[in-house]
Amino acid sequence: MREVLPGRGPLMARSGARKRPTFDIPLGWILALGAAAFALSVYGWSQALVDMEAAERWQIAVFRAFEVNTLGGAFGEPFMGKGYGPWPVMALTAARWLGVLTFLLLLLKAYQGLFSEGFAHSAVAGVFGLGGYRDHIVIIGDGPLARAAVDLATEEGLRVVWCSKTEETGQGRGLVILSQPADTGSIAAVTRAGKARSVVIAVEDDAGALDVARHIRADLGAAKTGRDKEERPHLFTFVDDAWNGFPDDAISALSRAIVTTGPKSKAGATVDGAGELITESRAAARAVLCKAPLFLLAADRPQHAVIIGFDALGQSLLTEICQTQKTDDLTLQKITVIDADPARWDAFTRRVPEWDQVFDGAFFALDFASGAHDHDVAAALLKRLSTAPATAAYITHGRAEAGLTRALNFRDLVLSGQAGVADPPRPAPLAQSLAGAALPRGFPLFVNMRQQRVLDTAGETASAEASPGAPTLPIIPFGAWPDLARSARLFETSPDRYAAIIHGIYCDLATETPPPWSALGEDGRAPNRALAANLPALMHAAGFDMAPWFEAARPYPVALNALPRLAAPIDFEADAARLVALTRLEHARWCGERRLSGYRYGPKRDKERLHHEKLLAFDDLAPKAQASNLDFMAAIFRALAGPDPGAKAARASPQAAPRPGALQPLIRPTDLAILDTTRPLRRKPA
Repeated sequence: MREVLPGRGPLMARSGARKRPTFDIPLGWILALGAAAFALSVYGWSQALVDMEAAERWQIAVFRAFEVNTLGGAFGEPFMGKGYGPWPVMALTAARWLGVLTFLLLLLKAYQGLFSEGFAHSAVAGVFGLGGYRDHIVIIGDGPLARAAVDLATEEGLRVVWCSKTEETGQGRGLVILSQPADTGSIAAVTRAGKARSVVIAVEDDAGALDVARHIRADLGAAKTGRDKEERPHLFTFVDDAWNGFPDDAISALSRAIVTTGPKSKAGATVDGAGELITESRAAARAVLCKAPLFLLAADRPQHAVIIGFDALGQSLLTEICQTQKTDDLTLQKITVIDADPARWDAFTRRVPEWDQVFDGAFFALDFASGAHDHDVAAALLKRLSTAPATAAYITHGRAEAGLTRALNFRDLVLSGQAGVADPPRPAPLAQSLAGAALPRGFPLFVNMRQQRVLDTAGETASAEASPGAPTLPIIPFGAWPDLARSARLFETSPDRYAAIIHGIYCDLATETPPPWSALGEDGRAPNRALAANLPALMHAAGFDMAPWFEAARPYPVALNALPRLAAPIDFEADAARLVALTRLEHARWCGERRLSGYRYGPKRDKERLHHEKLLAFDDLAPKAQASNLDFMAAIFRALAGPDPGAKAARASPQAAPRPGALQPLIRPTDLAILDTTRPLRRKPA
């Protein structure tokens, strides 16, 4: 049971377990104590032996300073009565007992090192060959996602340390299995997490996951990865789908609570590293859209997504579609939501009061668990599908059998009136490839299935008996555990590669001095990750052919950090209309991202009231803001052109060629006015 802090929402889950206090004196302090004892002893003997010559006196003083600080010398003959004087006697007595204290503290330190749990874990790591492990993947947990991540990572030839609660331990084929310690604070040491590429926490409950994350962030030391840069392994923490109902700012606040326990950088700012929180539903939504993006399924037609089931996965799909699939700066995406419980839609509209400025939405209270429907509601749904043909439908029910039943009943309803399909027939190469057959008319039905398997014969028979030329609505599973692991970037060398590049561009163009990526908090990293995830849609909108890249990755989701390079850079000086269109498109996406987090326009930015002064149409922004946005977009496309500096020499980067038949942006009077106004304010490219 998750405990909610009063008045704050569930921003911090308490595990109920407190970290045990330990008596630990730093070794440096002990050595400093010993040095003080030695200095006092040298001083005392140098003053006591004043009758001797200076050279001989100091030599004997140093020799006796070592002797007096031994445990045996402490109980030797007393200094009193030797005629040394009061000051030498006081110095020698203090030195003698400081030496005893130093010796006892060293014994205690050695005892703690030999018999502590950390030493035992280091010994276990040595037995299992972890001594030389670097750039490996640490996976903590026993659930299906953790097991799928282990299998996938080992199949790809990565070295994996799996920290599990099972009694099994061993190693083989690049996999080391360790029994999870009872003290979560020692996991970082036993798995050598400080040397890892990434740490994946996929335990069963949120409280346990956050507790492990906090301990690991506190125990990991900052590793230098470059000049004046400090970065630690990327930490992925999976939490349950209840977090989908909270704004991104709330999740960022929880991330800060996890990651701000680390050391500070040379500049004094806290080195957060990466403490990314992910929900399974968000990863599943990203996975299906990285396999079959709406902007390719639409084939240059308006996008229309149908979401059947507005649970956590349905809401994640809506968010991902709005943030990563938008390619038209003039019209809103159409999203039709179908759910038996209207309360889910009501809760969403209360949380996102300006949703109608993000997408063209409609809700229908229908339950496709059976073939019986409310006639009026079903007729209204068919009318919407007939006026705006669907691009794809997503059935989000958690159980595969229930989801498949809903898919079949929805398909029967659509085919009964043959609504929702494009007429005349339109080509959709990616949809045809996914369906495994020609798909002249219709749209795919994606069904949530964590364990992908062959669909039952009911779906195949219904498709086979369709008459020639009839609409085809193939049922395609999505959401398998390996796809979730890939779409979450768990195994990539630099999971935030393009997000860091985008932030670097922002830093280069900013008039102030933003913090570098290595010192940027999660609330600053999240918007950069969102824009990085939208780069394929931006490249498609710019007129480049992204279909070969998606096809080459099948049957897996594409790796967003392996974007194809632009075959030819865009000359935005000669094609200024395209630059304005792309900038307006990105600004609309950013506004949608903010509005989906509950923000509204306000004359002054206010995080408490969720107000932002730039939630305006691009044409209504101040000329200075328009100019900075135009410079930002031009710099992003310059960074996507030419050879990939991060690619290995042996592997050529894929290229995105101009798309045949791509629509050219039209120059409008407002665009000309924007270009004229912002030209003096814009920077010339380097």
